[in-house]
Amino acid sequence: SKDLPIRVNAHRTTWCISYKQHSIFNFLLMYYLRDAGLIMAWVGTGKMIFNMEFSAEDFKSLTDIIVRAATSFKEDGWWFPDGKPVNKLPLVLGPTWAFFQRKAKETFASLSASLPPSAPPAAAAAAAAA
Repeated sequence: SKDLPIRVNAHRTTWCISYKQHSIFNFLLMYYLRDAGLIMAWVGTGKMIFNMEFSAEDFKSLTDIIVRAATSFKEDGWWFPDGKPVNKLPLVLGPTWAFFQRKAKETFASLSASLPPSAPPAAAAAAAAA
């Protein structure tokens, strides 16, 4: 009813908040949920696991918290109409690739320093001909 770009996916007692609008700032919704009264773990994707005694009143309270937090999030401008999907691959692989390149250079530098010096190719050919 408030045109919020979130969706709650549920399977029995496991629920997860997913986003219908791309934004690099979606992770910040967790802070708004905490401010609205829903304390979740600081890691993860917004997955919630409920016990079997979750009542209709609990459901109403949770719904109010999620709607209130998402409404504040939207009003504060974190979801904007031209949001683009975030390509996380360079963010994750970039530092990893740089680390392995640095380690490879260090390893090859230490290996070449520990090898005996080799004769230049021309000297090696002259020694073989003699």
